[in-house]
Amino acid sequence: MRKGLTRRAFIGGALAAGALGIGALTLRKNAEARQPLAVPAADPPLPAQALPELVAAAQAEGALTLIAMPASWANYGAIIDGFQKAYGIPVSVQSPNASSAAELTALRLMRGQSRLPDVIEVGPAFVEPAMAEGLLAPYRCSVWDAIPDDMKDPNGLWVSPYYGLVSFGVNTSEVGSIPASWAEVNSPQYRGMVATNGDPRQSNSAMNAVWSSALANGGSLDDVQPGIDFFGRLSAAEIYIPLKANVANLVNRQVLISIDWSFNMPAARLAMAASGYQFETAVPTDGVIGGKYCNAISNGAPHPNAARLWLEWVTGGPGALLYLDGGAIPALYPRFIEQGLVPESVQKALPPVDVLAKLTLPSLAQTTKASTQVAQQWDTVVG
Repeated sequence: MRKGLTRRAFIGGALAAGALGIGALTLRKNAEARQPLAVPAADPPLPAQALPELVAAAQAEGALTLIAMPASWANYGAIIDGFQKAYGIPVSVQSPNASSAAELTALRLMRGQSRLPDVIEVGPAFVEPAMAEGLLAPYRCSVWDAIPDDMKDPNGLWVSPYYGLVSFGVNTSEVGSIPASWAEVNSPQYRGMVATNGDPRQSNSAMNAVWSSALANGGSLDDVQPGIDFFGRLSAAEIYIPLKANVANLVNRQVLISIDWSFNMPAARLAMAASGYQFETAVPTDGVIGGKYCNAISNGAPHPNAARLWLEWVTGGPGALLYLDGGAIPALYPRFIEQGLVPESVQKALPPVDVLAKLTLPSLAQTTKASTQVAQQWDTVVG
């Protein structure tokens, strides 16, 4: 996941060895950490008039701890800075590059401790086990009813404050034209240029690139086969190359066209500019697909009111608009446009709001099915 631009590293704490021995103690700790926690009942959405009271309670707690939210990801650097300036609450980010799996490990092993993260951000596949183990506490923010159903848990256990779109990033200093669609990607002029950010059997970004091409070629969220076949044709024509479309490979020009999430593109553009290259991005006109990440409050959060205020900040507050500067789309994007809060220049860089309104994000079941199909066929069809 995505993020030097990857969120892989996790700094874990070592368990002290006691009389039981390291192995026995570790097994006992792991068993204890897997015991489901009781989850409090969800309250109705916070009334807007109660926000000042929430702010005061959060300021009294005096701190907020996040995990796995690196500054370069979806503009979290500016979003966190804005929160601190708006409310005077210091924010710390544990293990900024941690994976979703590592975040759940942190919640299990730090339960009941003051260093337990208040808020996590994980991929959709990881909220299911988190809910099953009682690791999350419910909260329905003040704009809850306006958030699309596929971007929130009905019981308030998580919310997706933003999503990204599969996009093309092009080194225009080296490439003459930018493909506007998947159909245009399949052109001899792009031979040896195109890469995804990882292997689709391991990378959520790459998996969704295959899915996006499937949608452009007659597939659906329930049928990824046309995407597998399309990448097979790209590979046979040597357009698609088996390299990772990360910043390093973009800067050294081994990859000239990157297919990745829109919220990875701004950091790539900055790195390319520092190396003297122009880097332009575009969302394909066909096969538009989005991916989300889920924010959730940990069960037993040391600063529960600050955690709730954070969710207010990134859903309906000014923090939500800052996602746009990081290439991500806030959950309430159509509403923000209606309120006149989104500049025309930003709107022109994204698909029309009526197109986005029809966008359906893949469910966990659809993701599992598509990922299994790609894993079974990739070597044979794509190589």
